[in-house]
Parts: sequence; C-alpha cells; structure tokens
Amino acid sequence: MKSETTLECVELVLRQAKEPLSISAIGFNAKTTEAETREALRHLAQSGQIELIAGGRNGNRYTWLNTEKPVVSKDNEEPQEHAQKPVDAEFRADPNKEDQILLLLRVPKRKPRVIKGLNRAAKAAIGAVKNGAPSADVYVLQPVGSAVRGAIWKGANKS
Repeated sequence: MKSETTLECVELVLRQAKEPLSISAIGFNAKTTEAETREALRHLAQSGQIELIAGGRNGNRYTWLNTEKPVVSKDNEEPQEHAQKPVDAEFRADPNKEDQILLLLRVPKRKPRVIKGLNRAAKAAIGAVKNGAPSADVYVLQPVGSAVRGAIWKGANKS
C-alpha cells in the first residue's frame, strides 16, 4: 500500500465530504482499494481524526472531525506535555473518598460517561482532548435521592 498517498487521499475525501461516507464511497472518491481504504480509516480513527457513525443495515459511515490536528504516524509522534488543572482540594483531602466520587465526563459529539474516581476522570478528559476533542468537561455527580418499590421517594443521606 502506498500508505502516505492513500492516507492523504482518504483524508482529503473525508475533509471535503458534506455528509458521512461509507467505505466504498470513500474508496471510490479516493481511487483506492477497499483494503487500502480500511487501513487508512483505521489509522485516522486511532489518531482521533474521524468519527464512526454506526449505520446498521446501511453499513458504517465515516466523517471528519473538525480538528486542526495533523495526521502523524505513531512512530513519528513526539510526546506532548499537557498541563493539568488543579482539582478541588475538598476531594483531594481524603484519598479513600476520592475513589468513591462519581464524575460525569462530557465531550462534544460523544455520549456522556460516568467515571468513578477523580484521577480516572482527569486522565479520560485529557485523553479526549489529545484525541482531537475541542474540550472535555468533568462534573461531580451527587445523589439527591432514590425511588424504591412501592412508589416511595427516599432523600439522600448526608453522612
């Protein structure tokens, strides 16, 4: 496979597409074989450049994420240092309490994730931004109450 030229052709087709494309449409427009197209898509997905849209019966479709991150092979990638913002001291005070905290990670164009533990949430947020997301927000989830059988509402216990 002429990896660089195929990768560049597939990237160009996806960048210019106005709607998500199937593998066969990408291969046709990029003038590449299906195997070359799949390999290029796999590389772009691993570098966080494209988004897979599950299509069910119609097959998967791919779209370019709006990022300015250049396509770089994993071999040539240089380690990047990302500054981590300090997290609320209230949660850092008790290490046992830190793993019990439920946090919500919200990344644009992704489903929200519930993560247990402050360190895991921070690493997941940084990872999402490294993979091309414009931002990643982390929120604390605090239980307010719960409903039990018999239509009874119990407020959260403050302990």
